[in-house]
Amino acid sequence: MEAASGGYAEVGRVLLDKGADVNAPPVPSSRDTALTIAADKGHYKFCELLIHRGAHIDVRNKKGNTPLWLASNGGHFDVVQLLVQAGADVDAADNRKITPLMSAFRKVI
Repeated sequence: MEAASGGYAEVGRVLLDKGADVNAPPVPSSRDTALTIAADKGHYKFCELLIHRGAHIDVRNKKGNTPLWLASNGGHFDVVQLLVQAGADVDAADNRKITPLMSAFRKVI
């Protein structure tokens, strides 16, 4: 769902209402879903929509990044809070064994 990249929540809502798969990978080679893309870019409203529509909260892309990892890495505090409240695994490390907290910390230094 390319609407996730631009954060177009209303477009996403229309597509989901028309039967789009909330967990469909838009780029099969990366294994990113709309939620990983929206979280990476810090699109709170889009993430909120996807979570309420049943998106897999701890989905991983090919690098092993979860939406929470991506939001933490990007410094998107509001999205981090949303994902944690939705039950995201705060200890889900990526393929390099870097956790969301470590990812956020590395950005501060």
